[in-house]
Amino acid sequence: MSYITQLYFKDINNLSDARFAAAADAALIGFSFDPSDSRYVEPAAFSEIKGWISGPKVVGSFGFVSPDELNREIDQYGLDAVEIGLDIYGGYARSIHAETLMRIKLSALDQTSLRHFDGDYLFVHADDLFRNWTLTRVNRQMVQLLKDACTYTNCILDIPAHAEELRDIVGQLNPYALCIRGGNEEKPGVKEFTGMQEMLEALEA
Repeated sequence: MSYITQLYFKDINNLSDARFAAAADAALIGFSFDPSDSRYVEPAAFSEIKGWISGPKVVGSFGFVSPDELNREIDQYGLDAVEIGLDIYGGYARSIHAETLMRIKLSALDQTSLRHFDGDYLFVHADDLFRNWTLTRVNRQMVQLLKDACTYTNCILDIPAHAEELRDIVGQLNPYALCIRGGNEEKPGVKEFTGMQEMLEALEA
């Protein structure tokens, strides 16, 4: 299956979602290693899930840890990339032992953050001011900033949208990838994928 953009499956915390993402030819699969995060994955569970997937780059998402501690976590988990805050780690990307997805809120995106960006990927996510694509697309300044971000960086967008709006996002912005978030299993090994499947169908090439 081919798509009009690449896919980053984020917040995976179960094997069902991980296998679905791998089967969908995801470019990246993300797991949260921040204990304060509701999507946190225990190391033992991550190790089991990781053993079942191959192909996508494995991304770890972290809260605030020092660069040295972050590098130890990368080595411990065998990560291909890390998702970290641009506001905290801006300027430190080249000292990190894996590819970096530098995370920034939509409302904080500006020309300064683009000019000083030093990561491998720019991960732009919705926030209270710009909660979804319907609100974002009517703000001409924000749309232009997003176009610039997608032109000058490997920009991954995490902007909630209806399945039918996804082609509009890709058509207007041409991002490196779109983010699709995982959900909980109904019970171990049982998961409903209707929402994810609708997104994939909307993005078919």
